[in-house]
Amino acid sequence: MKSPSYIPSLTPLRGIAAVLVLVYHFHLLAMPLQNTEKYHFMGKWYLMVDLFFVLSGFILYHVYGSYFKDGWNKVHFGRYIRARLARIYPLHLFTLLYAIGLYFFIDSFGVEWAPIEKEIFNLAAIPTSLLLIDAWGMHPEATWNTPSWSISVEWFVYLLFPLLVIPFLRKNRKAIMVLMLIAIAGFLLIMFWLGPANYVVRAQYLGAFDTGPPSIWSIGVITGPALLRGLSGFIVGMVAYHAYRQEWGKRWLQNGFIWMGFWIFLMLTWNARILPDMVAVCIFGFLILSTAYATRWIKSFLNNRVMIYLGDISYSIYLVHMLVLFTFLGLQKLDPVPTEQPLPEFGVRWTMAIVFLLMNLLIATATYFGIEKPARTYLRRRSTKSMDILQEVKT
Repeated sequence: MKSPSYIPSLTPLRGIAAVLVLVYHFHLLAMPLQNTEKYHFMGKWYLMVDLFFVLSGFILYHVYGSYFKDGWNKVHFGRYIRARLARIYPLHLFTLLYAIGLYFFIDSFGVEWAPIEKEIFNLAAIPTSLLLIDAWGMHPEATWNTPSWSISVEWFVYLLFPLLVIPFLRKNRKAIMVLMLIAIAGFLLIMFWLGPANYVVRAQYLGAFDTGPPSIWSIGVITGPALLRGLSGFIVGMVAYHAYRQEWGKRWLQNGFIWMGFWIFLMLTWNARILPDMVAVCIFGFLILSTAYATRWIKSFLNNRVMIYLGDISYSIYLVHMLVLFTFLGLQKLDPVPTEQPLPEFGVRWTMAIVFLLMNLLIATATYFGIEKPARTYLRRRSTKSMDILQEVKT
């Protein structure tokens, strides 16, 4: 089977998304990096996870679509799903074990856990996390290494992908329209029903409405309805790739200023709090198209060594950054500050954020070269050998 062509500009986009998620969590959990009374755009950077979902739909269609051009096939499905498991599971397992070890170390000192911390470090969630089903509505909160909720959602859409891609491969317009309507309906359900209901449940076990009710335009659920969130974004990505195959809009989307315009538009409308999350995710589809078509100076910018490297280690950045934050917050619980301390100046906060970023880049480099990449290579090699042996037996 012929390997699909590589689209290098998409790799840096993953790096950008991972770094923005890291900054968002530092801003949310460590210390604010903007004046939250005047500026609000950072508050929407949780949607970078949805950019991951859209990218997954685009890339999986590009890489694995041909596997299922003749329909569902057991051999091709086995090869595909083993490749995806080799991609996501080794680092997921490592970070899960680290989170468990960190919890038991901190807990051995008899510290007091807040209600949300008790839900995050839920012993009943260890088996579901191992099986990558922890975000499938079994727990009211993201558990252990909390960013892994989206990996659980990714696993869900990976399993559905062979069925989702067939209408696109067969160019069945009615079926494609049905999938698009499912994506739209999914976002609307989350924004107007499932999201608010999820918030009420969460507030009950926390004992208070601690953060205020979510905006009706938000899709920021991280368990249960998160499956629908991921599926809807994934479908948007597949539609975007369908457009890419037909070179739809290439003449104007390949312009680097259009690419920049998407980012500027998103930041301005997020800051003004006027852009529904569903619309932002649809814009991600156009942004990915623009990235895939990139030419001239924007292609040079995206494909420089630094940007490519950030993209290469983006999965490690994403999975390790909260563990670094949890480690510092956990160690603080061992020696709590008795009185509330004033926030440092903005310059100091940003300096600390940059140090946090650099620290994560170093750790992500270590986990990428020490765990993620070699484990993926080993598992794929074993999978290929197994397939070859099976083929020999059949013949």
